[in-house]
Amino acid sequence: MTDHHQLSISINLAGLTDRIQRYLRASMSLVAIGLNAGKSISADDLQLPDVTTHHQFDSSNAWTIEEAGAAWKTWVLRNGFRDVAEAISGLLEEVQSVLSCWQLVKVQQDRSIRGEDWNEMVVTRGSRFHRLGLPEKIDFLKKEYGLVLNDPLVQQVLSINGARNCLVHRGGMVTAQDTRGGDHLTIEWSALVILITEKGVEKEIEPPYLVEAGGTLGVATRPRTKAIPIGQPLSVTAKEFSQICWTLFVFAMTCAQTLEAHGKLQGIQFRSKADAT
Repeated sequence: MTDHHQLSISINLAGLTDRIQRYLRASMSLVAIGLNAGKSISADDLQLPDVTTHHQFDSSNAWTIEEAGAAWKTWVLRNGFRDVAEAISGLLEEVQSVLSCWQLVKVQQDRSIRGEDWNEMVVTRGSRFHRLGLPEKIDFLKKEYGLVLNDPLVQQVLSINGARNCLVHRGGMVTAQDTRGGDHLTIEWSALVILITEKGVEKEIEPPYLVEAGGTLGVATRPRTKAIPIGQPLSVTAKEFSQICWTLFVFAMTCAQTLEAHGKLQGIQFRSKADAT
């Protein structure tokens, strides 16, 4: 007679935000290196290193140093933007993996888990989820598991992903495919801003700023949008890139919180740090 043992899986939801923090930090560091390096571009930098034979194309279109610097800045920001946008897809795959394991727990409450349960819920479903686009991933989590994510943040993330699609598939040149029937591609995100209230009037400020006597300071999140018309190149500033990274991190934190709340409703037991020690 075969003995059946209980399946035990340890899941740390803090790993969701830890991973994306590492990803965002790495991307922001690479963008910072690129932008700082762009300040010292010279004619020598326009030649590939360690190449003895250089291929010359149309010399009439050769960049000046100023043009090279501008193109480099745009390229660095575009690639950084694309990298952090793609990180969200990986985040959702981790969310789906957690949910599939919790579904196994529910099966185990009624009967022993069979090999076909694992293959279907973890292996096959994970492979199918991986092939979905970002909007389809979010729909899948709702339909398959009943996990409903924060709608305003979802809309921001989908707009960021739409910009990522433009960068990857159309070289950053906005087309009708990117506008969903309109004439602009619109990116939405949130910015963490410093507010000052002076004489009853509130406004956003950038340091350094000399505060008048009686003025009060605060921090708040404010919505941001950027619309790029069809036929124009998509680009973001360093400031916008930083704010978009913040938005993606907030989305990751919200995903982890929503996932934990969903798990508790499903009867999943959570241990506190004190219980684990």
